[in-house]
Amino acid sequence: MDTGFFDKVKELKFTSRKHRISDEDAVDRINSYYTPIIIIFISTIIGTKMYLVGDPVQCWIPPEFKDGWEQFAENYCWVKNTYYVPENESIPSDKLDRSREELTYYQWVPFVLALQALLFYLPSAIWKLLNWQSGIHISDLVSTALNCLEDDEQKRQEKVALLTRHIELTIVKQRTQKYGLIVRTKRLIFRILFCGYTKTGNYLTMMYLGIKLLFIANVVGQFFLLNSFLGTDYKFYGWEVLNDLINNRDWHHTGHFPRVTLCDFDIRVLGNMHPRTLQCVLVVNLFNEKAYIFLWFLFVFVSIITIVDAIAWFLWTVLSKRRYATIKKYITPADQQERRMLRDFLEEHLRADGAFVLRIISKNAGDPVVSDVVKQLWDSYRASPSAKNSRPIRDNDYADPILSATGEPNSEKGTFV
Repeated sequence: MDTGFFDKVKELKFTSRKHRISDEDAVDRINSYYTPIIIIFISTIIGTKMYLVGDPVQCWIPPEFKDGWEQFAENYCWVKNTYYVPENESIPSDKLDRSREELTYYQWVPFVLALQALLFYLPSAIWKLLNWQSGIHISDLVSTALNCLEDDEQKRQEKVALLTRHIELTIVKQRTQKYGLIVRTKRLIFRILFCGYTKTGNYLTMMYLGIKLLFIANVVGQFFLLNSFLGTDYKFYGWEVLNDLINNRDWHHTGHFPRVTLCDFDIRVLGNMHPRTLQCVLVVNLFNEKAYIFLWFLFVFVSIITIVDAIAWFLWTVLSKRRYATIKKYITPADQQERRMLRDFLEEHLRADGAFVLRIISKNAGDPVVSDVVKQLWDSYRASPSAKNSRPIRDNDYADPILSATGEPNSEKGTFV
């Protein structure tokens, strides 16, 4: 394969940074970029309050404690965990009962939030790795397309030609290229996992649907992780905690994110142990409560748009009319022969992966660039020998199997819809 093209693409410089280069759609960026930034920001605020500014826990110290004991006791209670007992209840005498009421989460909040941010980014990292391994450098295509928006007409046409050449090399010609044993084995694994690979023309498309499922699994799993970490019985955590606050049921009644807790502290004097129960204030729980309410509603929003977006991509993938309509709108066949050529251009030449790449470019750089690329791809195909062998149009051409099964009529016979 001609690798000189890839070197040319990598040498292209940006004239503007107003666009964020992406090989995903907007919903993917919300999952993998904006949501992790929000979570890391919250984690930084809480972590700063806990470990850099002020004391994470402040305890009431008996007057007989000597100098230095206060700091030691507070550090001990912070590390050991505190427990919560409502003010109208007596403190359990059994240590086992006290341990059941321990709050084990507050020291770990910044670290667990960082883990949650990483989990949101993970599907995107997998997608970037796998699509790069396929040889189809979508991020390079998007960056080149974005540059086209800011260049003069001559440079614009040069970069459109680069885009066209890249798509033809990686999506069309790879299907006829022969590979060694190792590469064939790897592609066989990808075919099993994603129901296809570049030679079948649906590798990227099926892999992208798999990534969409990972995004859904992640955001749904975030709810279970949140409930498990906080040890709450609420099924709809954010909504129920917010409802408690609206109805004046604060932490005194619910025990969620208590500000005042207890800590058992033993003092060794002359070889004898003297137990003490200290009353401590967890100021950080004031921030934790508001942060997790906000995050819960953020996860609800992200889960809704992620599921809706995944359904839309699934329908776009399985409904051939919808998939190819995004390309056909840029092309106007002149006669019956060109309509036959257009059908084969879409179904045999570009296939699902070609339509997918063009759609990703359109979502990131807009229709003008994609329009020019499609026209160049179409002109190149019309001049190729394979275009001369286009089979005649049948009555059921472009009939979608799903629509046919439901009895929906197709549009005019012999035309692309």
